Amino acid sequence: MEYKTLQMAHHNASRTIRILVTLKLTLLFFLAACSGGNISSNNPNLKDAALDLRQLQGGSAQELPKAAAKASDPTEVANPNPAASELPAQASAPQESLALPALADDAQGGAEAVDPAAAAAALALPTQPRVGARAPEFTLQTLDGQAVRLSELIGRPIVISYWATWCIPCQNELPILEQLYREYQSQGLLVLTVNAIGQDSLDKVHTMVSEKAMTLPVLLDNGDQFANAYEALFLPTTYYIDIYGVIRFIKMGDSSQEDIRAHVEGLLSGDL
Repeated sequence: MEYKTLQMAHHNASRTIRILVTLKLTLLFFLAACSGGNISSNNPNLKDAALDLRQLQGGSAQELPKAAAKASDPTEVANPNPAASELPAQASAPQESLALPALADDAQGGAEAVDPAAAAAALALPTQPRVGARAPEFTLQTLDGQAVRLSELIGRPIVISYWATWCIPCQNELPILEQLYREYQSQGLLVLTVNAIGQDSLDKVHTMVSEKAMTLPVLLDNGDQFANAYEALFLPTTYYIDIYGVIRFIKMGDSSQEDIRAHVEGLLSGDL
């Protein structure tokens, strides 16, 4: 009788701990989402809670649910080996042509090797405007009317900047992106800019492109397709997407040249 009582007490205690750990994880994920990513996936509380849960479930203490940890942090994820990243099925084959001639030319060199295991694992990731998730699809037109579809560019590291002409930080960031694109395009980097044309004008966009001597593709967000899909509420907002189509970093607001360079280099090396 005494043994059964102790066994029941142990069972109840384990169940209570499991519930508390699950609640802890849920609360951390909720706070991360609400804080715009101020809780990093490297947060010790998050890791401890996840490891505690794995141990209670009989898993290895060395395992951390990567997809859940990444999805909890919409601004930063370190991922030196994107084995759990994603590549849409069609991106595993060489692209015969891209919607943008300039990008098609760049695609001839600097592409990273695609890991079939990583590409397969990526299919399990959700499509969300969050770090660690698959970048939402979009099809937008350039200033000269060419259609650009994100899925046709997957297979290369991509930086996307959401901007408007009246935004002072955007005006400062565009020349930096232009310079870094020229420096790193030989390594496969693609840089796209998406203009919030719903709160801008074509004349002002053309003027800005001319004044900044921009060669970067300028896509027009007609109907707020991009803003809605990516929940872009701030200008500028910059998205760093790896070769598997997974968002690795999101920066809301202005950035220094040093910050942007560090993120671009991290994206290219797979350490972002």
